[in-house]
Amino acid sequence: MNKEKDRFDLEQEIMECWRVVDDLRLFYEKEDEMTKDQKMNMLLGMIEMYELKFDRMFRTFEQSIRKGEFLGEKCSSATNSWMSSDDILGRPRTMSSDEYNLNKEYADDLARRFGAIE
Repeated sequence: MNKEKDRFDLEQEIMECWRVVDDLRLFYEKEDEMTKDQKMNMLLGMIEMYELKFDRMFRTFEQSIRKGEFLGEKCSSATNSWMSSDDILGRPRTMSSDEYNLNKEYADDLARRFGAIE
């Protein structure tokens, strides 16, 4: 399935990857009840599963960067989200060329760091 993903999909995938902590806690609680083979199978399965989840999340991140989803947006400390009050109220927001260039540089730097662009 090749659904076009956005930053909200990325947020969900990040939260899904955090489940590794819960899975490890459960493993720790139950490890005394498992044989050595069961423990190894469980850990190897978790490694494979979370490699897939993190890979999917990273591909969504790359897609979001390429689509420019983070350009011109700032995280609001009041809502702790990527939306501005203008977004919430539906008011158009214009950006100066300096502000645009600064945000573009930041997005390009992030993309380079994560290998989305060269």
